[in-house]
Amino acid sequence: MEALITSPGLERVAAMLTARRDELAAATLSAIQAECPAYAAIDDPVILADVQQHVAENHDALCASIVSGRPVASGDLAFIRPHAALRARRGLPVADFLHAFRVGHRVIWEAIAELAEMREWRGAVGTILSYNVPVVGSWPQDYHDHVEANLAQVGVAANTAADQEAMQLLRNEFSNQTTWASEVVGTRQSMNATNTVRPDTLQNDTALAKITNCSRFLNSMFISGSFSDDASCH
Repeated sequence: MEALITSPGLERVAAMLTARRDELAAATLSAIQAECPAYAAIDDPVILADVQQHVAENHDALCASIVSGRPVASGDLAFIRPHAALRARRGLPVADFLHAFRVGHRVIWEAIAELAEMREWRGAVGTILSYNVPVVGSWPQDYHDHVEANLAQVGVAANTAADQEAMQLLRNEFSNQTTWASEVVGTRQSMNATNTVRPDTLQNDTALAKITNCSRFLNSMFISGSFSDDASCH
């Protein structure tokens, strides 16, 4: 019997996705229409409602897989058949149907990936201070560029006013973290090999504390599914 792998972190991810189910389904429908000409041409509200419901059910299957710690099985995808049959009766090409399916998965993961990647970047830079690690190569800039590119992709799916306001807070977090990371890397590069950083530097770093508080706030906000604001993200 295959062992199941679960963790509080995965359960928090599933909870966040579940809280934003309807919002993500609507955003996914918009992305599908933007990328798939056959879907963009649909003006039948019944078909559009069916597409959005299909996306929501796919979202539910993904969340169930995350919580259970096992891959999605064929039996978990039985809900696809009636949606696929309806689209086939309306003459929608199979290639467009499959493309829409891939878009749906991408939108869901983009909703959670950006904050996770910023935390990874923050942790990597933090090791410079915690363990006096020398800065070798271009990895700090590589982290920055990767997160910046993904932030731009996440912004594409921000369609509502609330989404745009949330995106602005995420951009503020990125800007603050960019400044902090640049200062940490610059300070470490200016030191010679015999100098070390105080071991309590991270604990006393007010800029890092503000960034961390904003990250926690944004996680809570995304889980709630409703926009709110916090001074730590400005």
